[in-house]
Amino acid sequence: MKNKYFIDAFKVKFVDIYVTNTTPDDLRCLELYNNPFRLLIEISNNNKQNNQIVIDLIELILKKLPVSENDIFESTFKHPTRSSFIYYVLFNDCFRKLATYDKVIELMDTLWTTWNEKGLHAEYIKTWKEQKAEQRKVANQMWNAIQRIKNRERPFEVMVEQDNNEFVNKEKISKKTRLCLQEYCQTASDIGILLNEIQSIEKKLWKDIVRSVEIPESIASIQSYVDQLIPYTKSQLWENFLKQNKNKLISKFSIFEDFSIE
Repeated sequence: MKNKYFIDAFKVKFVDIYVTNTTPDDLRCLELYNNPFRLLIEISNNNKQNNQIVIDLIELILKKLPVSENDIFESTFKHPTRSSFIYYVLFNDCFRKLATYDKVIELMDTLWTTWNEKGLHAEYIKTWKEQKAEQRKVANQMWNAIQRIKNRERPFEVMVEQDNNEFVNKEKISKKTRLCLQEYCQTASDIGILLNEIQSIEKKLWKDIVRSVEIPESIASIQSYVDQLIPYTKSQLWENFLKQNKNKLISKFSIFEDFSIE
């Protein structure tokens, strides 16, 4: 089609029929075969030589599909799939010269830079760690594309894993310190202060950026003692269990005494 008037009229008609009354959420559902957006992408992929009108129609649809940080989180952390809008933009040639492609690249790169400098929230780390194998593969494929395009030195997953290790270590410190205090320091004059500081650490780990959460000196300074005591807590807990349940255990074992072998 080379007649400009006809082409412009066709575009207007297409938008009127397929775009105007279709919600952005429906257009983003690219797993649906009858989605006009998906059909245009497939047509473009099958005919890469003379498809400018198809590219123009795709661009018209993209005006209804703004990209946000939440879209990146949903597509690369929470629900990574090959049918997501972000995945389609990254890995289909028809988007390469369009503004949306540049927007996705820059937004992902900016988020990566921010997270690399300041760190991640525990919610993001938890969501990443809960991904299934196929989801992780898709997520890494998207972030690896950004790594390649922006010439980053290390994979995105390495950064997430480092923040996860920091979260695990800080959470471990709070848990084992609480356990030791409750088992061996019940009469200490400052136990209330220390337990409050541990509670503060645990709250901040889920509220603030993980890297920003500091272990107070009062907690850090006793870690050598905590590490020495922690191996004995299991035996102490077992002893406490026996003491607390002594009567119940005696009652249960007495049942066997009612039976005798003659």
